[in-house]
Amino acid sequence: KHFEGLTPNISSGFWKMGGGVLEMLKKDVYTENEVWDFSKVQIYPFKCAFRYPVDA
Repeated sequence: KHFEGLTPNISSGFWKMGGGVLEMLKKDVYTENEVWDFSKVQIYPFKCAFRYPVDA
């Protein structure tokens, strides 16, 4: 369940541009089921998460 909504967010550029990361984390199954302690969330800048080949 954790990865179910990932692909549409990659395709739309949501993750690439940052977007509402906290909102996504609030809705994550791990947060909803208290596996993650949302009050301790830390977000760090990250340069490249998804790489695609360059069209030549």
